[in-house]
Amino acid sequence: MTTVLNYFDCLLRKDDFETLAEGCWINDNIISFVLEYLRHNVLLKRNDILLLDPPLTQIVKLSDTDSAFSLLDSLNCRDKDWIFHVINDSPSATKSGGTHWSLLLVSRPLSATYHLDSLSSDANCDSAGLVARSMALYFNNPALENVQRLDVVEQINSSDCGVYTIVFLEFLCSKLLDNDTSWKDTGLVSDFFHQQTASKRNRLKQLISSLSS
Repeated sequence: MTTVLNYFDCLLRKDDFETLAEGCWINDNIISFVLEYLRHNVLLKRNDILLLDPPLTQIVKLSDTDSAFSLLDSLNCRDKDWIFHVINDSPSATKSGGTHWSLLLVSRPLSATYHLDSLSSDANCDSAGLVARSMALYFNNPALENVQRLDVVEQINSSDCGVYTIVFLEFLCSKLLDNDTSWKDTGLVSDFFHQQTASKRNRLKQLISSLSS
């Protein structure tokens, strides 16, 4: 399969890029690219923020405690204050897949875990709970196991869950850069998020194309 972009630790192929077409469910490689871009362009000076790629979150979610803790240690997770997990409902720790994306934020300063899901259903609640439990054990903080569902806008189709997840993630990162945590009280409910999501696929395609040229 044709390589579209090799960006630090992220390799995008043609079939990954094609998931950015309208109506498609974006895959884990596209999300990993966004995380890698944020690490190298937005969060360079914030060593207290950790973004976990979807396959790593799957390990935290589904592996035994020793394996999960070993992974988190390798990422220097004990030195982090804000840990973002991109959640999906796949039951496999070794294969990509699933049918829905959402975002989980573990906050050590707030001693709280927040779930941002653009579906009003409980599709990813179990997955979020498994990750939260593992993080609570890792940090020896039972409060982190209590997942608080943050009020967010609801997606208007069946395919944009991953795009909303990216938009939520980028917004929260921008707020954390300003040391602003007002979102935990107000939620992410303005039309701004629908507007950002509507144009996000095209903007990502343009970004990937510009980086590959």
